[in-house]
Amino acid sequence: MDRRTLASGALAPLATLWILAAASSATAAPRLVVNATGADGAAALETVRRGLGADYAADVATPAELLDQGFDSWLITWPGRLDACEGAPAPLAGFEQTLAKAEQLMMDLEYGEAQVLLEGLDGRLCAASEPLPRSMVSRVPYLLGMVLAYRGETDRAREAFQRAVHRQPDLVWDEDFPPDPQQLFLAAATDAVRGVGATIVLAAPPGTVDVWIDGNELPTDDEGLALLGDRHLLQLRGSDGALRGAILTVEQDADLSLLTVDEVLDTLDRDPKAARGQRAFQALAATALKKGYGEIVVVHSVDATTAWRFDEIDHSWAQVSLVLEQQLAKGRRLQGAGSALLGVGGAVAVVGAVIAGASTSRGNETRESMNGASGQMSAGLYDLYIDEYEGHRRDATAGTVMLGVGAAIAGVGLPVLIKGTQESRKGAAQASVGGLVAPGSVVLAIHGRF
Repeated sequence: MDRRTLASGALAPLATLWILAAASSATAAPRLVVNATGADGAAALETVRRGLGADYAADVATPAELLDQGFDSWLITWPGRLDACEGAPAPLAGFEQTLAKAEQLMMDLEYGEAQVLLEGLDGRLCAASEPLPRSMVSRVPYLLGMVLAYRGETDRAREAFQRAVHRQPDLVWDEDFPPDPQQLFLAAATDAVRGVGATIVLAAPPGTVDVWIDGNELPTDDEGLALLGDRHLLQLRGSDGALRGAILTVEQDADLSLLTVDEVLDTLDRDPKAARGQRAFQALAATALKKGYGEIVVVHSVDATTAWRFDEIDHSWAQVSLVLEQQLAKGRRLQGAGSALLGVGGAVAVVGAVIAGASTSRGNETRESMNGASGQMSAGLYDLYIDEYEGHRRDATAGTVMLGVGAAIAGVGLPVLIKGTQESRKGAAQASVGGLVAPGSVVLAIHGRF
């Protein structure tokens, strides 16, 4: 949709732009108001409508409703995804016993039974009720790769080896086992280090949560933890002491953040300007765009004079003044009305001028013909000439009246258009001086990955 002010110009281009703007608004992608106020959604929407226009059609959602990529109150920024583990939490000791039994079966060359145990264990590791040791997280897919290779399932073995290296990049070959699959392992490891890479940062106050990824504790500093590959085991223990597990999927190279919905709300309440630097805003934008929204407005207070807006075309966030937006919206409405009046008035005046000119010309021709034949025509023919002449005079008068009416309408429309242009320029100038933005401008650009 075009939110920029219309410039003054010729009548036809103005009318065309006005019509196109209305059509574009009617067909634009839906808009979303993110209600971060803690109040009723209708109040948040009304706050936006006061600034962006009474006809602002939008859906309303809270961050918790929108950010549905997480589990419980936690979320991961896109292109990361969290999927809850299947099955009930199980003690770590049971996993350790199953792993030891599988290794013994491999020593006994019972690869079929070992495969069944290792595949079941590989799918349930993230359901452990205790933090997983780093060695176990990588060893399960590593041993599974061996078993699959011994049984001739080369492609699946390669995938298992790669998953093991993704979880432990410094993994080396275990010399206690026959070396037959070693070359396959080394080739898979080489491919693994060339795959997707990511860095994940924990966005939470120190001491409030513990997070492990593939058995590695996620630090609370800004450096985060480097990840290799697209699937990882994530375990999180919050203030309630319960350990939750999930499968973390990374769809492409990215910098990710693990954070809470509460953190987004708290930051918006404390300092809305600081919130623009959070990856939570990236998550808001990415999730909303994936849901088909073309514009996102975040309101952090029902009496707010500012909000944050994301535009899908620019892929950027901008702080907008709802007060100045009111002035800009008023200017746009006046411009639209002035353009319409100019268009209608101009059209009426042109039609009137054409009618007046044509009728006057035909009336003069009729009078000349009547004067030239005045001594030779009958009384009846003379009356016909008189009637025709009077009809042309009446048409000319009507055309003149239309010309005057059209000029009057255009005369009203021109100052309205000028007033609207002045209002829009004044609002844009105030926004620029005040450090805010007029529609379409960028204060904060979040380019690249979301």
